[in-house]
Amino acid sequence: MFVESNSRIPGPRWRSVGALGLLLVVSACASGPKPPKPPVPEFSGSLVLEGRQPPGTTMVWRITHVEGGKASAVPLLDPGTPVVQGTAALSPDGTSLAYVSGRIMTVRSLAPGAQQITVPPQVDGASCAEWAPDGKHVAFTTHQGVFSVALDGTFTMVATRKSADYRQQQSWNNPGVLPTGGPQTVYSAMSCARWLDNDHLAFDRLKGDMPQLTGQYQEPSADVSTIATVQPGRQLTDLATRWTVDSSCGSHVLVDVNTTTDNQQYLFTDLLKPGGGDPNDPQQTARHEGSTQNDTMGRLWYFQPGSCDLVRVTQKSGQSSGYTYTVTTSDPSTGAVVQQRTLPVAVGQGLATGWPMSGDTVVPTPSAGSAVAAYAESDHRTLNLVDLRTGGAVVVDGPWAEADQVLGWSEH
Repeated sequence: MFVESNSRIPGPRWRSVGALGLLLVVSACASGPKPPKPPVPEFSGSLVLEGRQPPGTTMVWRITHVEGGKASAVPLLDPGTPVVQGTAALSPDGTSLAYVSGRIMTVRSLAPGAQQITVPPQVDGASCAEWAPDGKHVAFTTHQGVFSVALDGTFTMVATRKSADYRQQQSWNNPGVLPTGGPQTVYSAMSCARWLDNDHLAFDRLKGDMPQLTGQYQEPSADVSTIATVQPGRQLTDLATRWTVDSSCGSHVLVDVNTTTDNQQYLFTDLLKPGGGDPNDPQQTARHEGSTQNDTMGRLWYFQPGSCDLVRVTQKSGQSSGYTYTVTTSDPSTGAVVQQRTLPVAVGQGLATGWPMSGDTVVPTPSAGSAVAAYAESDHRTLNLVDLRTGGAVVVDGPWAEADQVLGWSEH
């Protein structure tokens, strides 16, 4: 993931300032850094994207080729399959898709003619799904709580989500008018469950009592971070420190810790194993990876597939603007630099391709020797490709009106 404080800045706004003022503006623009024009990124295999078509229908596409910024894409599901936005997830090996259709949790093999597996309980308010690293289970986060679903459709209720019925005293859009109808069900906040390994999930939830709401509708905030043991046996362990999982690879887990002033990142190695990090004290038992508060250049981008090396992008030393960046690859266990290169990257001010926003997931291709990564930039709802070896970048257009999330890469 990546934080961008100045993701894409419009060009200068012209106004009548007289000849001298106009000359100064033109001179300033002319003397600024020139956007680079490296080659457009190329990739092998295919890219899977969740996006939307008007009027708000969520679909999943497989992108097999991009030329001139135009994608060759085919839908992976029947046009009549309603997918709840944000719930599609591609298995680690790229062969299966999980999603919520209507109120039904679904797991489907992408092999031709394969049948889909549906899970019995109907759910409401599904927000996300995530596969375990071994691809044998999917975690669905819903209004009912967190479910772990196996490939055969059997499921475990990992954690329930607190809720209560309330009758509003005031209308949210007109406080002077009393609402009509029955009470509303209010659900407590719960973050998307993320896998720490094949047996444990982490998420935020409300452990305390639901508050006595008497005003307009509001979602009670989470008050604890929880690690759930899914198998063998279900067990919930509440932590003394609040943190959320940013990403993970192998035995390495990157977490975000909220402080009173900003958001800090820490990297655990062998979390939950004897001699590993203490989940209750990341500041003392995990390696500090920097601040993420309004820090475009310095937050980790992703784990490199296969090696789990950390890849991050920073503004070139001594520069506060421009298009020259340093790409650093480091060992996740020791923090030692494995490789470092500085190059112009065609992303940022005045260009069509913007940096990822906070919460956007950057997904690198697993192809050996490639440095191409993809992300759905949430500020403009666009699909972006960037090559951190050549500096090339492109906004990819396709049958979607808005790009929601990159689900992953496939060899096919």
